[in-house]
Amino acid sequence: MKAYSQITFFYYDDLKAAQEFYEKIFPVELVQDQRKARIYRIGKSFFGIVDGRKGSLRPQAVPSAMLTIIVDDVKEWHEYLISKDVRVVKGTISGTYIETAYYRDPGGYIIETQRFLKQRDSKTVRRIKTIYMDKRPFDKFLSNGRLFVFI
Repeated sequence: MKAYSQITFFYYDDLKAAQEFYEKIFPVELVQDQRKARIYRIGKSFFGIVDGRKGSLRPQAVPSAMLTIIVDDVKEWHEYLISKDVRVVKGTISGTYIETAYYRDPGGYIIETQRFLKQRDSKTVRRIKTIYMDKRPFDKFLSNGRLFVFI
């Protein structure tokens, strides 16, 4: 017995609008058209859009799911999506582990573009602890209950 992938489905009142949005704007490959649903491949993952009047579930007034697409350049994608009049929820943000931006699709779902950032090495963490103990200026963040300090 083996599981080899997954599909996330979003449900829409207007399937045609969702279809046009994803097929014209994002790098999706149509894998299967089931009439009431369309299944796409994005990289190694699958994503489906479903007619909310015919599918197993119904669209919600406030969708509570998010599609995250891993990209090579969040800022370039941001400029591209703005040029396509995609609604921006939150522009590019860079954190410790990821760079990201958030958008809204025609059904109200959040679409996130994200890029993983390289983690700091252990020498940097040791150096930071020393600097923090010397009480020099710093930026800080809390992760898993630990305080990390970066100058």
